[in-house]
Amino acid sequence: MAAILGVLGVDTGYHPAAALVVDGRIVAFAEEERFSGHKQAQVPFPTQSTAWCLKEAGLGVGDLDLIAYGWDCDRYKTDIPLRMAGQLVRNLRTRKPTRGAKGGGSAWQRGALFLAMHRPGWVRHRIQQGLRKAGYTGALPPIRWYPHHRCHAATAHYLCGKERSSVLVMDGSGEDIATTAYRGDGLGIKKLWDLPLPHSLGWFYSAFTEYLGFRHSRDEGKTMGLAAYGSAVPEFTDAMAEILPIRRGGLYEFEPSWGKYGRCTRGEHYSDLVVERFGEPRLPEAPITQRHKDLAWAVQDRLEHAVAGLVGKLVSETGVGDVALAGGVAMNCKMNGSLVDAGLCDSLFVQPASDDSGAALGAALLGAAEFGDDPRSHQRRVDFGPAIDPDEARRVLDECNLSYSEPEDIAAAAAAELGAGKVLGWAQGRMESGARALGHRSILAAPKEPTMRDRVNLQVKRREAWRPYAPSMTAAGSQELFGDAQERPFMIVAREALPEAREKFGAVVHVDGSVRPQTVDPDERPLYHRLLTELGQHTGSEVALNTSFNVRGQPIVRGPHEAIATFYSTGMDALALGPFLLTKG
Repeated sequence: MAAILGVLGVDTGYHPAAALVVDGRIVAFAEEERFSGHKQAQVPFPTQSTAWCLKEAGLGVGDLDLIAYGWDCDRYKTDIPLRMAGQLVRNLRTRKPTRGAKGGGSAWQRGALFLAMHRPGWVRHRIQQGLRKAGYTGALPPIRWYPHHRCHAATAHYLCGKERSSVLVMDGSGEDIATTAYRGDGLGIKKLWDLPLPHSLGWFYSAFTEYLGFRHSRDEGKTMGLAAYGSAVPEFTDAMAEILPIRRGGLYEFEPSWGKYGRCTRGEHYSDLVVERFGEPRLPEAPITQRHKDLAWAVQDRLEHAVAGLVGKLVSETGVGDVALAGGVAMNCKMNGSLVDAGLCDSLFVQPASDDSGAALGAALLGAAEFGDDPRSHQRRVDFGPAIDPDEARRVLDECNLSYSEPEDIAAAAAAELGAGKVLGWAQGRMESGARALGHRSILAAPKEPTMRDRVNLQVKRREAWRPYAPSMTAAGSQELFGDAQERPFMIVAREALPEAREKFGAVVHVDGSVRPQTVDPDERPLYHRLLTELGQHTGSEVALNTSFNVRGQPIVRGPHEAIATFYSTGMDALALGPFLLTKG
């Protein structure tokens, strides 16, 4: 079979995104939020990211062999007319009743909405309308629906660099499934078993994230970070064992009456039983007490135990110790680190785009494989988005009437700013996909001063003072932090720092001694690696505090306009935008 020209993968879940695979290789991949400016914006179709992907590849819609959608819409065929399906979606957003709905529209409308949103005809309509908004007309290429968890599994197995792997997908839900285990073998991805809804680890964690005063389905990382300040309290650990029991053989259950399937009058994802058991929920922005920290500890601990049971069962069944994870739950860095610490796998690959955006990529990879291409590779980078073009950057700077310089070596100039105690915005090359900034759209600082974390939290990121940061490092920096030069490229598996490194790098070591490291390969990211080596000339260590180039509630910046706006609206001191350097004061 001839190699496929192009497969466009799209997803419209919690992280709408588009990905383009050409001849089995990832050409472009970006989240819609980076173009719309609205973090995790729910949209009918990722129009802007789709248009960019096609433009990047020099393709039109007519050049595509397939549009691959990261949800199995064939499972949602109903008798709801297309017109009523659209009206259901629009009315729920405005909280209006739907004319003709049974029982006055309330219960029936909520029950039918999910079916309507994923009805094949309605999704095709959304795709067609989205492409027309992007300027494309004419007939659509074939559209295929791929199961959500299988899409995640494809990003894990096809990109882990192993011929065989034990794949575990965990998220809120994929169709009616919460957790799925696969065996990856070559191009084959065989489903072994699954756990249906409501037994969702994602829903379990989201319930307590919301109860703790954070936003469900978005702020789970805050619960993970808060857990480090807590400790084991029998009141909470016993309750978690009741709410999320782990059965013999390694499988867990989630008692649905505690979550969104229960009676919920105080929240969306936690039921009234949670309030009865643990007391009044924390209000957003309210003070955090030790009780909140201990509850977060118990929730995190139970998650780690549940996932350890799943991985142990899976590896035992497959006999394959190379484990690959994907799905939103796999974004939990602390949990991933606990799997390594427990010695449950020979190697662990965690897909850096494990959230719903990864379903778009996985759908494209599955489509390519189905058409005869081989989409497998060993993923070592995530910069598949729009690039900083120097000519465009200069034009924007001049249009904004800004003063800037063009150093002979931008890496050396930026390192000098960091060495002087400055906080630097760093926008270079192609934008990353996924939740982590890995040296392309980053805010950087020297990490040896513990107060630097507080400064970046309060003056730059505008987020809670207790939240940790992660380091980027060379192999030499890794030796200082961990005593080895092991490759850890994606900042998604937490490791424990050496005791002597905890004080030395206080701004990037969490209160429990854990670190979310990123090692930087000189061949993969030469400019960023040179920045770190130059920083070592000033500070004695080739380690930088690295956080995403955005502020609280906003997506990571995409291009020059967003980078400049964020720079001047925060307490950053300098900005390296392509080859140009801007400083304040």
